Parts: sequence; C-alpha cells; structure tokens
Amino acid sequence: MRRSDMVANRRFDELAVRLDQLSVNIIISAVSAELSLTPKFIH
Repeated sequence: MRRSDMVANRRFDELAVRLDQLSVNIIISAVSAELSLTPKFIH
C-alpha cells in the first residue's frame, strides 16, 4: 500500500468519525425537541 493511500485512509476515517458524532448530535437534539413538544401528562 502506498503512503499516500494510507494518509487518505486516515483522513477518511477521521471524516467518518466526525460524521458519526454529527449524526448522533442531530438525533439527540431531535429527540430532546420531540420530548419538549410532547405534552407533560404522558410522563
């Protein structure tokens, strides 16, 4: 494997990790928004 390929793979892994964290943050904020919109008597 060439050195440039290894560097590209490492960058791609970092990007994938950032995208995972971003999607988790989006899901968490969506869920909390959903919960805040839900009427309180359900709890």
